Amino acid sequence: VKAKTAEHVPYGASVRHVSSGTERLEVDLRSALTMTACRSALNGDEAKLEKYFPAAQRSKAADNFRHATLFDMASEYVRSRGIQTLGLTRDQIAICAMFGPEKAGIRAAAGGAAYHGSGSFSNLTLDAVNKSMMIGYQEVPATWRGPMKQGQSATDFKNIHRMQLGAIPNLPIWNDSVRPDMASMADGKATYAVECRSIGIDFGYKLIVNDDMSALTSTPMKLGDAAARTVNTVAWAQVTSNPTMRDAQALFLATAAGLRFRKNLTTGAGAPSSSTVGALKALMRLMRGENTPEGTESSDILNLTPSYLVVPATLETTAEVLINSIYDPASTGAGTFNATRSLRLVVEPLLDAASTTAWYLFAEPTRVETVEVTFLAGQETPQVREVRDEHTLASTYYVLQSVAAKALDHRGIQKHDGA
Repeated sequence: VKAKTAEHVPYGASVRHVSSGTERLEVDLRSALTMTACRSALNGDEAKLEKYFPAAQRSKAADNFRHATLFDMASEYVRSRGIQTLGLTRDQIAICAMFGPEKAGIRAAAGGAAYHGSGSFSNLTLDAVNKSMMIGYQEVPATWRGPMKQGQSATDFKNIHRMQLGAIPNLPIWNDSVRPDMASMADGKATYAVECRSIGIDFGYKLIVNDDMSALTSTPMKLGDAAARTVNTVAWAQVTSNPTMRDAQALFLATAAGLRFRKNLTTGAGAPSSSTVGALKALMRLMRGENTPEGTESSDILNLTPSYLVVPATLETTAEVLINSIYDPASTGAGTFNATRSLRLVVEPLLDAASTTAWYLFAEPTRVETVEVTFLAGQETPQVREVRDEHTLASTYYVLQSVAAKALDHRGIQKHDGA
């Protein structure tokens, strides 16, 4: 008689095969829990399910548990450990699944699979929590991406020193009998540090007793949503707070001041239109390079062009009509070219809290630094940490992400007060 292979052994058929059976069940349950979490978070969108949890990563037997409840899965897990669940209360089964038979006040069968930290049922839910959280994080629009730059990730929480490299000046005439002139880099620097942000949720044994699958689906997804909004909040706060720059001037200035010779703030009424956008575009094009060592304005015109029109939610429809119209909406004549159609629209409701009328033009951050967003290395996306508390009979999942933002250069951003 051929020996049964591990894949054909029932999950808890005998003491001889319980180890391989339990290991297979763990794989199947982990996959089933993750699929359930993803399907719920994605509202059953199978195309997106393939994106977040590809079929190649799923257990083939996971679909056997597609209609199983959380308590059903926990019970099957306990039985696979050689524990007879007949006669046990729902509380005992739930506690046993998460923390082992001793905590549940029952005795495991002799030879049953051992309980250990990496093998408890709560550990099998970690992938489901993490996937659900990542779906929430990635499905939220990250409006800072595009207008702003993602900096090199920080290795620790110490201050980050970003050297402000001046724009390379126009090339002077070179007499090949001498060494060419050397470009001088500005010696100013921006200093900031990433900060850790975190929040946790408890996954107690009562959630299994109550068959509360939302603990693995909706709640982690909302945590991911919150993490994405937090990064957006940190980034756009650099715009709405109008911080002081390295030249001791505010990010946005309506008139020249100090060593700042060009304005990037236009005051007065003016919603986004071909004329108001055109005026700000001209101001951005005429921005100059770094000042000379003597403190005078550079003669180098940078010819920066805006790529993004950034508006608060209040101006969303106005901006959509403007940049999506084939012809200039403000023109009374037919066939007038709409010069704003090349702009990409970014709508950020965080801006409304500061002003419902102010709007912005951003240049490509690859051409000139605007706002930089930096993460701690390894936390470019939120991370989930699990802490098991045997006193409260709960597992706590902490979602954490370390991030910071800093406005580095005023020349790639133009602001219109709009009122």
